[in-house]
Amino acid sequence: MINVSLAQSSITDSLRSHYERTYQQALVYNDISVAINSLQNLIAETPASNKIVLKDTLAMLYFASKSYYSALVLSKEVQQADASNINASARAAECYQNLGDIKNAILDYEKVVPILKNPYYYYQLAVCQYNLKRLAECEANINRVLADTSSNKIGVNFILPNGAEQQIPVSAAVLNMAAVIRMDAKNFVEAKKHLENALKIFPDFEGAQQNLNYCNQNLKGTKPKTSPTKTKG
Repeated sequence: MINVSLAQSSITDSLRSHYERTYQQALVYNDISVAINSLQNLIAETPASNKIVLKDTLAMLYFASKSYYSALVLSKEVQQADASNINASARAAECYQNLGDIKNAILDYEKVVPILKNPYYYYQLAVCQYNLKRLAECEANINRVLADTSSNKIGVNFILPNGAEQQIPVSAAVLNMAAVIRMDAKNFVEAKKHLENALKIFPDFEGAQQNLNYCNQNLKGTKPKTSPTKTKG
């Protein structure tokens, strides 16, 4: 029985080593699907007490591959095991947001922003608040982003109406959001000012340019040909 036990242990160690090598190789070749599969197998061969770090890494991989539900489940497991892992909370918030669960996204973002104080997360929280028409809170977080000069250097993916994505500075994105709030209120003069400032930061910002055209058409009394380009996060 001792010999059988030792043999099984040796097989497990050998498997673990194999999955570790496969995982590292997948990272070298940027093969995320193989990396995920290798990490899943590695977790299966790892004692329960040592799984959390691996699960955290697996959650990152799922998030990177836009498998948001899988990333959320793992991030929540990591949160429960280690409440100090604020990055897992931030990831969970983004997963909820991408899955359309805005209320739970806000709950996690509200845990994250006081600790990380990162303009990117203030922006995402503002996006969620806008979607629920919590405009006073949304405006407060817009102002927090604009007050942080690092927001000019932090990128965020902006989704255009045709589904294309454009990476822009978060400061420009938040100015576009401020403009959209004013466009909703038919205040096209103030909206135009915010959009012009967004384009000063990032002249190639397609969403802001589309919204500026929309404002100009309304200010001229011309019926716009397109709808406003709103922030989706």
